[in-house]
Amino acid sequence: MRENPFYTPPTEFLRELAARRTPACAVMSAADNARASHLSPEHAELRRCLRDLVALSALPAMWRDHRPEEICRDLSDALLSTLGADFVYISHGERGHELPFEILRTTETHLGRLSDALRDWLPRRMTEQALADPLGGDSFNLACVPVGLGAQAVLVAGSRRTNFPSEAERLLLGVGGNEAAVAMYRWHAETEMRRFGTLVERSGEFIAFAGLDGEAQYVNPAGLALVGLDSLEQPHRHWVSDFVAEHERARVTGELWNTVLEHGRWAGELEMRHFVTGRAIPFLVDWFRIDDPRSGKPMNMAVVCRDLRPMKQAEARLLLLSETVEKAEAARLIGSLNRRQREVLDGLVAGGTNKTIARTLGISPRTVEVHRAGVMDRMGVHSLSEAVQLAVLGGVGAAAASASTRNRRG
Repeated sequence: MRENPFYTPPTEFLRELAARRTPACAVMSAADNARASHLSPEHAELRRCLRDLVALSALPAMWRDHRPEEICRDLSDALLSTLGADFVYISHGERGHELPFEILRTTETHLGRLSDALRDWLPRRMTEQALADPLGGDSFNLACVPVGLGAQAVLVAGSRRTNFPSEAERLLLGVGGNEAAVAMYRWHAETEMRRFGTLVERSGEFIAFAGLDGEAQYVNPAGLALVGLDSLEQPHRHWVSDFVAEHERARVTGELWNTVLEHGRWAGELEMRHFVTGRAIPFLVDWFRIDDPRSGKPMNMAVVCRDLRPMKQAEARLLLLSETVEKAEAARLIGSLNRRQREVLDGLVAGGTNKTIARTLGISPRTVEVHRAGVMDRMGVHSLSEAVQLAVLGGVGAAAASASTRNRRG
């Protein structure tokens, strides 16, 4: 661009604009340009217009890290002098979490009243191209252009000159609005990308994507730590199959890969491997395909994985707690039996029948039957096997329970 005879570096352009802002030089006539350059008035005006167009097009280079409000402020400063206008006004509506704002640059002194008048005029901008001076002076002729898709902002320039705006001035205003729209869109897109990048980088999940050839292209820091890697910048390349446990590899590279490629998504549990210890790590995997938004063709494979070890450890602790509670309850129920009921229960757990228990205890089989019914009622069970299982859980000899099971099979 620097080879363009009309090119002016953005910083130099802004300095020149600042110099143009005095009333004496706010509007340079075509005749002045002609005398200065020995060109006809038309050629001088065209040369200046082209120079300003190129300079306006270079402004986005300064807006790389500018927020929308800063972009609009710079644009209004530039256009105020470029157009020789009495004011430039930008109204930017609310977008997402961003608050609305307005910028007014003017050579007038009644800033607040002019801002109020412009705010009142905006709803009528499609039908009215003039604005009455709030202080009663000559009316302002207006030029208005939307900024961005959906007119997220409105750019207005006003001047008391009767020939305002000329075609060249409309062109400059439109170019400035378009450049600002592109710059603000880029800022929003890059901001969203930075937010997304921060989310991925700081997530505690394993997040990664690979090419369609299976080579890993990115793994977030938490994912690298989970599988024992410092980075993907290793002496050798890493493939999807390298990240899964050996017994899962055939399934991953065959059935699951084809499922995601064909249907776009698969979710389920997989075991991945730790690169240092080789230990298998259970993960809940959400595996999906990334398609080109234009062509719709597959571009990448991506996964978001959650380490299941904390959940499985919690489940084990819960199971242990449940078993502990069940044992305590079984022991309580057994402790509620009277002496004779406990003796009958011991005999049942040892595999005895009503007759053998009666002979051992010196009572009748009918009495054993009565105590046996009382045991089952106290323990809240409906079968002999349930009573034996509960007795073993409550601490009545496991060896006796084993013998009981053999006797019943016999």
